[in-house]
Amino acid sequence: MSPRFILRESPNSSEATQFLHLVNCYVEAAIMRPSLARMGHANTLNMDPALVKYANLYVKRHEYFRWTPRTARIAFMYVIAVPSLIGYVLYKTDGKFELRGKRRGDIMSDY
Repeated sequence: MSPRFILRESPNSSEATQFLHLVNCYVEAAIMRPSLARMGHANTLNMDPALVKYANLYVKRHEYFRWTPRTARIAFMYVIAVPSLIGYVLYKTDGKFELRGKRRGDIMSDY
């Protein structure tokens, strides 16, 4: 068995040899171990080019983003305007409504 990894000028050659032996055993065990990729001839089916393109665009969406007036307006609306409007409405209506339902013992004329 020839070593696949070569360490140059190691301070202790016996430790380097043991390390290389362990690494090579691990690599060979990983190569011989069956996995889903090796079983059932996984590479015989080709991927749909349109799906591959869509997946790449989905993953790299942030790389293609550009600030334009439209995207700035949308970002302003969802980050500042909508939360501010909801907060204002909640602040103005705080304590104005009694949302407690009727409980046992309450008189119906109170509602």
